[in-house]
Amino acid sequence: MKNLQAARVFENIAALMEISGESPFKVNAYRNAANTFASLTDDLEQLAARGELRSIPGVGEAIEKKTLEILETGTCGLYERLKQQFPLTILELLDLPGVGARTVRALYEGLGVDSLEALEKAARAGRVRQLPRMGAKAEQRILESIERLRARPSGIPIARALPLAEALATRMQGVPGVLQAVPAGGVRRFAELVPRVTVAVVSADPQEALQAFLREAGGTILESGPERAAVRLSGGEEAECFVGRPENAGAVLIRATGSEAHLHRLEALAAEMGYSFEGVTLLNPRGESLSCPDEESFYSALGMSPVPPELREDGGEVEAALKENLPALIQTSDLKGDLHAHTVFSDGSGTLEQMAEAARRLGYEYLAITDHSQALTVARGLTPERLSEQGRLIDAFNASGTDIRLLKGVEVDIRPDGSLDLPDESLAALDWVVASIHSHFALSRQEMTERAVRALSSPYVHVQAHPTGRLIGSRDPHALDVDALIEAAARAGKALEINSYPERLDLSAENARKAADAGVKIVVSTDSHHPAHLPKVSYGIGTARRAGLTAGDVLNTLPLDALLEWARSRR
Repeated sequence: MKNLQAARVFENIAALMEISGESPFKVNAYRNAANTFASLTDDLEQLAARGELRSIPGVGEAIEKKTLEILETGTCGLYERLKQQFPLTILELLDLPGVGARTVRALYEGLGVDSLEALEKAARAGRVRQLPRMGAKAEQRILESIERLRARPSGIPIARALPLAEALATRMQGVPGVLQAVPAGGVRRFAELVPRVTVAVVSADPQEALQAFLREAGGTILESGPERAAVRLSGGEEAECFVGRPENAGAVLIRATGSEAHLHRLEALAAEMGYSFEGVTLLNPRGESLSCPDEESFYSALGMSPVPPELREDGGEVEAALKENLPALIQTSDLKGDLHAHTVFSDGSGTLEQMAEAARRLGYEYLAITDHSQALTVARGLTPERLSEQGRLIDAFNASGTDIRLLKGVEVDIRPDGSLDLPDESLAALDWVVASIHSHFALSRQEMTERAVRALSSPYVHVQAHPTGRLIGSRDPHALDVDALIEAAARAGKALEINSYPERLDLSAENARKAADAGVKIVVSTDSHHPAHLPKVSYGIGTARRAGLTAGDVLNTLPLDALLEWARSRR
């Protein structure tokens, strides 16, 4: 599991560098490396042994050198120097809603605050207000943030859990006798937070497969039984493996995938039929194992249509499956393009041509180039003049005879009063306008709602991106009336986004379902900042499927001409 070890080191380096005041570009380089390594299914050690680290997107000489150090020693010189400057416990403070790197550094240098516990003590003693530009209100907000952090749902974010499950499954697939190994549990259902990482394994020798899991996963053994083993990984996460024979493969996958509520419904249904669903086996009334080589045969034995994993939450899916009335959920192959992507013009790291080629390889018809607008100076946001310059380059690209169409677009910032960061004449010249909030998160619920709703009233806006602003497990949603925003989008005929960035998945499945029920079109986009990010749309599709969305609910399943007609009709 060296991939995740390297990812953690680079993520900590990025956070410590940010606290130290290092340039955002250097910080982002290490953060991007962390994200890349965390989602990498290839084994870093094997890539390093073959001299292929540079083949990983975003890995240059500096990242390669430090990666080799980490693989050999578990750390690197830069990381050790940063830990001498700041204790690692200081990173706890970055989890606080509304507390950024500059504030963390001020608290450390001014008060010696180096942990959440130390900050709470300082705030309750009235010491935080003594710092420059703090005051009593800021001190109270910090105490409120600590309470919100403690109330935040626990679990492993899917952005970390799914790559870990994929890596474990890949390792298990190479074990002799293993016929199938797949991520299961909450990550297969695309739950945002999962209690543990789960893999399901089908093997001709289940006991040997479980022993192999214990070896491959490492860490501390928590359980080792005939059908399930569990460990505590070095990073603190719990991982489990369910295993069964080929004739029980369907039962193994269903048991390992869950949810507990869905499994209880299946167990009850089996009992009504005189069957018994125990562990990873479906038994008939005589106690004999029923052959279930796949999930379809298992559900068929219970008189049901197969239930997609994303719907297995006891939310009416069992009743729908018994009536053969499940929706035909959207699939990644239904998408015709991506409507939110960045380039080197702002804070992306791919050129127009590189982003277009990555989209073409996915079979897309179109890709909207939506670099940031001028208000986001940290991301080198575009002025009207630079936006026009980019538009001319996009026109030239499209005129070159390519088989993919780049759409002229922008991600325009929504100001605190709900107005937009670019003049109407600049927005009118574009094919696609994404509006979003990147600042002033501390507005009241009424102010934030009025801000977001007003932006949708612009005739030039097509979609509002990452509407609630949340980062799963690390930043709470804005104080926003989501129902009011959905109503406004429905009235204005505008779309809302499921942002596929794994840490966002915003809209959530729950809110996406509400929006679709209100007649609002959904856009599933990646917010890609690198060509390698475009395939991460699978996270957004997983969220859309969890919401029960079909291809008809999602705007970017439309072919190019139909999409452009929809966009023109909004104005």
